Amino acid sequence: MRKKTGILFDLDGTLLNSLDDLAGAANRVLEEAGCPVHPVSSFRHFVGNGAQELIRRILPEEKRNGNFIAACHKRFLELYPKSFNDRTKPYPGISKLLQLLQELAVPVGVITNKPHDAAITCVKDYLHSIDTDFVAGQKDDVLDVLPEESFYVGDSDVDMHTAANAGMTGVGVLWGFRDAQELEGAGASKLVGTPLEILDLL
Repeated sequence: MRKKTGILFDLDGTLLNSLDDLAGAANRVLEEAGCPVHPVSSFRHFVGNGAQELIRRILPEEKRNGNFIAACHKRFLELYPKSFNDRTKPYPGISKLLQLLQELAVPVGVITNKPHDAAITCVKDYLHSIDTDFVAGQKDDVLDVLPEESFYVGDSDVDMHTAANAGMTGVGVLWGFRDAQELEGAGASKLVGTPLEILDLL
């Protein structure tokens, strides 16, 4: 694999384990709407395509109409910012990885579907080695590095497709929300089982 000079990370499921907080806010929306809630583990497959798609997926099929989805989505956007970092924390080894990348002067950024303000807060609270100037909510450009010289590191098929569409090398992580089969099926060039394995790719 050609050596790279920059790394872009997905946030939820890659750098941060945010599943409990996402599930908590989403299940509260369901409770208020009189719908059945889901176990936290089910949210591994509900998240990954933005908040509106999350809401559509968790609703009972008979409730999946435009107005009801919109109302529940609005309520989720009210609730989640109040609790998005209650139980969220970096995965083991992430802080050490980011520290070492900083020492190696490797450009690092974050691209995420999480709203930008929430993404900035999470990085400030938990990922101190990342400059918040290089954090972009809603999947946007963030690093001044050529795509072909960059890795995009994520935990889902969406992340691997994002990498391919941008001309970056997709690296799938096995500690996140999805499994190896999904990542390989989506075109991951490499799978890593621990954060520090990423250093071996540089």
